[in-house]
Amino acid sequence: MQNVDTISNIRRSGAPWRLDALLVTTSIKFHATDQRDKIYGLLGLAAESRDPTQMSNALLPNYKLEVIEIYTKVAHFFIQEYKSLSVLTRASGVSDDMSWAQRKHRFELLPSWVPNWCDYSVLEREVARFLSWLNRPNTADAVTLGFPKHYNASYGLPVKLFGCSDPSVLRLSGLKVDRITGTTQFEDETLNFREFDRGSACLQLWKVALPFLLQGRPIADWIGPWIKTTTAEQHLICGRTAEQIFKDGSAYLYNVLSSGTCHQLHLADDRETRGRLRELSTGGDAEVYAALVSRRCGAYIYR
Repeated sequence: MQNVDTISNIRRSGAPWRLDALLVTTSIKFHATDQRDKIYGLLGLAAESRDPTQMSNALLPNYKLEVIEIYTKVAHFFIQEYKSLSVLTRASGVSDDMSWAQRKHRFELLPSWVPNWCDYSVLEREVARFLSWLNRPNTADAVTLGFPKHYNASYGLPVKLFGCSDPSVLRLSGLKVDRITGTTQFEDETLNFREFDRGSACLQLWKVALPFLLQGRPIADWIGPWIKTTTAEQHLICGRTAEQIFKDGSAYLYNVLSSGTCHQLHLADDRETRGRLRELSTGGDAEVYAALVSRRCGAYIYR
């Protein structure tokens, strides 16, 4: 019935839905006997097919093509046509990540930048979540897959895409904005997603980020940005205001420092910091924050 309601909401929408937005909404919920129909089965609803005479060749149904070729062509179309990298938020990733392992059909040769829209082998509630965003305009413009303004790192600059003889290669140009100085593995790769400890992901992220957060700055300077980043500012999902999720996040960090779990961290012995966190966490619920992080940030990291 939830699936029926999803399609009903799309059909009743006052605005058309672009295919990229439809795929985000349906690829987890719905299954198909032929995995090519995860694309082709949506064309009748997609804004791109409202005028069949103008529809791109990349979207025309062709059952002579293999799934990998279809998915690659469609992903390339999205980037080339809409000049946005938002489709990469659904990238299939590498063969040892959690999202890849949860697929019913695993295509070894699918390029890592191409989304795998095929069926999942687990229930929807067990699927590792992606960090993606649907833009629903108040006008008759189409619903699209994109980025919220506060996470639009390119500030709306269009993607520059270059041709390549190998369709599995994505050639882009861009600006260098920073350098990755370190990485960490958040979980044991052998863990089943059902065994995923949402608190451990938060804790690992905390340990990795702490050296960069300190550097002589008072807690008031970084606690707010920390909570906004780890929750992707999606507090409305759990019915929280920005002010309340701030208290929830402060409560979580206070509990971590007070429990002795982070005894190796310098802040654990910083009474002033712990006292300040206790004040900020008044009325907060640490579990709400941890649950939100595991769903919107921790699960994404776990991929």
